[in-house]
Amino acid sequence: MLWNDLKLLFSGMGLPSAVFLAAGLVLCVLEIFNSFKGRLAGMGAGLMLTGVIVRMLHAGTPFMLFWMLMIAGTIIAATYLTMIRVMRYNWLTRTPAIQGGVPGEGSETAQDHYYLLGREGISVTGLSPAGKVRIDNAEITASAKSGTVNAGEKVRVIEVEDGQVYVLPVLPHGQRA
Repeated sequence: MLWNDLKLLFSGMGLPSAVFLAAGLVLCVLEIFNSFKGRLAGMGAGLMLTGVIVRMLHAGTPFMLFWMLMIAGTIIAATYLTMIRVMRYNWLTRTPAIQGGVPGEGSETAQDHYYLLGREGISVTGLSPAGKVRIDNAEITASAKSGTVNAGEKVRVIEVEDGQVYVLPVLPHGQRA
């Protein structure tokens, strides 16, 4: 019974319903990996809803509705969990698309500083919480993520968010914060 219902769901789906569902899923997945401030997720949800409605209008059953929503939800949840797993290792989060959203929005400096993540430099001024740091022979405005940083202290960029660079002092080997 279950297998026959699933076969009927996909065999009788039709091209318009399949296209709407697939496009909606793709947009939702893109939203997970790139912060487009919910725009792609909204469009994706609308396209998926349209695909579900189109399918339900062509001899759909409540069982089909349940399975379409279950399959789409599973794909989105698996994508989200994959993104969280990848972010744990921090290699994917170093891209501007993951960190800052839509390229071209906000100031140009919002897109320019992501390459600094993990780099070290020297504070030119005291940071309490904001000031100037020199990293790779460039002087940039940064904020101390916690506490204050004295002028001349070695710092490491730990975060870039909305164009703001956050640093923490680099402690000598063996010392704890």
